[in-house]
Amino acid sequence: MNYKGWTASLTLVALLGSSQGTWAATVGADDIPEGSQLVNLGSLERDYSQATIEGPLTYKGAEIASVYGDGLQPSVLVLTYPKPIRAKDLTTDTFQVEGKTVSYVWGMNSQPDASFLANLAQSTDQVAENPDKTFSAVQAMNALEGDGPYVVLLLEHKDVNSASGKGASQATAVVNGLVPDLSVTIKQVGNVVGLDGVVYEPNTTGVVVKDVTIPELDAFKQEVFRDSSTAIDLPYNIFSPANLDRAKKYPLVLFLGPMGMSDDVKTPLYSGNGATIWTSQEEQAEHPSFVIAPYYTKDLANRFGALSGTLDKTNPALTSLESFINQISQGLPVDKKRMYVVAQGEGNQILAALVGKNPKLFAAQFRVDGQGHMENLGNSSKIWSITSQTPEANQETNGLSLVSQPSKRDKVGLAGVLMSASRVWDPSSTKDQFDGLVQADLAQNKMIQSTLLAGGGTFATASVAYKIQGIRNWLFEQHK
Repeated sequence: MNYKGWTASLTLVALLGSSQGTWAATVGADDIPEGSQLVNLGSLERDYSQATIEGPLTYKGAEIASVYGDGLQPSVLVLTYPKPIRAKDLTTDTFQVEGKTVSYVWGMNSQPDASFLANLAQSTDQVAENPDKTFSAVQAMNALEGDGPYVVLLLEHKDVNSASGKGASQATAVVNGLVPDLSVTIKQVGNVVGLDGVVYEPNTTGVVVKDVTIPELDAFKQEVFRDSSTAIDLPYNIFSPANLDRAKKYPLVLFLGPMGMSDDVKTPLYSGNGATIWTSQEEQAEHPSFVIAPYYTKDLANRFGALSGTLDKTNPALTSLESFINQISQGLPVDKKRMYVVAQGEGNQILAALVGKNPKLFAAQFRVDGQGHMENLGNSSKIWSITSQTPEANQETNGLSLVSQPSKRDKVGLAGVLMSASRVWDPSSTKDQFDGLVQADLAQNKMIQSTLLAGGGTFATASVAYKIQGIRNWLFEQHK
């Protein structure tokens, strides 16, 4: 295994752990024996003066894409060679992927499971944020490493909040609701070594990888709710807990995200991770739950009007959505005291209308970039609102104070009683730092938690909000 960021001391550990071959630190040109050929191994070089040198091997590639807060991105490449490759000679410098940085590389004697690799990609996202989690995921891969025909490359994810990702363009799916072109071009720019010791030269001809698997999307099924009262067929995505036991009751997470952007029901799944974050192996192990993501398609918007703006309680689309939620909660083994809603962007408009009709429909709400759609808060369930520190966010915070004052639509009143003081959080905080921030806000013991992230916008907020484990845990702790 090789990681782009290992320090010299860690590299030394890897050196001492090697039992085959003669290793040496990088030497000057005068120290290289005449006739020797050096194979680039990153910070180390290996003497292959006695090795047989042959032309490049032809390999095939397959890709795994992952859903991040800023959209769907290539995350893992699996290369298949026609003969076994020696794993210890592979480094992150052996390959180049256009527009991407290779973070880790492993040799494998069998092809790893796609869902396992997808979980690896999520675990190693934002390495500094949770080093223990990253170390565990990498160690699991290290245990599988071996000589063989497969090479696994983990690609670095640079979101809009990372120092290296500032100014990075958003995924196409986030912008227009269309599946982005996920193909990548890879080149083998360093030598690879066969088990027989034969050194195969670089293959600098770019290989375009178009075979893409998206395990996080495949974990959902697509269904349609047919509402005879409105003649609306509402498509939705549903994830069910593993080893479902119908004798038990499970929490339900409803995700309200982008609506009307396209006619692809999977749009809310790949336009960000507001739905998929709850279905990860780690999250389901801690909080097994149903995850539902309905999608009001572009066709429905054209036929019945947009599901946005100021929604009247008699809006047929809103009526169908409410009927859908009721049917889902009755038809599945759902704990009705633990029904949660996660709303992002315009999904907050829909949520505001839903809780306007039924304030106690959900045990808790997680609102991401609500931007002012915060009506009926005093009569509603517990809320955590998180947005970026922009003019729109400041408007939302002002709106929170206003709707919490005594009025016809909010009879509870007293902003100081309902809402925590808005704190500005650093989006690059580590897991431990986020945990501390979450606990400090919860110590105020308010119905509404209001959080501002420094800088950024809608996509920057989503890239951080769902990764804050303390808020995810808070959501599942709420009961009616």
